[in-house]
Amino acid sequence: MNLLQFANESHTEGSFNCMLAKFVRKVRHYREVYREDIESVMPELLQMEAVIQKIDESLGERRCFYIKEILAELDEEAGKN
Repeated sequence: MNLLQFANESHTEGSFNCMLAKFVRKVRHYREVYREDIESVMPELLQMEAVIQKIDESLGERRCFYIKEILAELDEEAGKN
């Protein structure tokens, strides 16, 4: 899943896709601001992730660990630069 690219695409305000894109941007922002201390904001991120996971579940989608995937994509992106 390419969540970083997804976050830069246009989505209808109020839609699930818009909420997910905003979440991806927030994780990226927190990663940049808090760097090594991202654990201090993890409770907030986990709460937001749980809301998104519940929506996924209601749609019959597999459970996705968005924070983990986003952070992995950010690490991969940093490695390319």
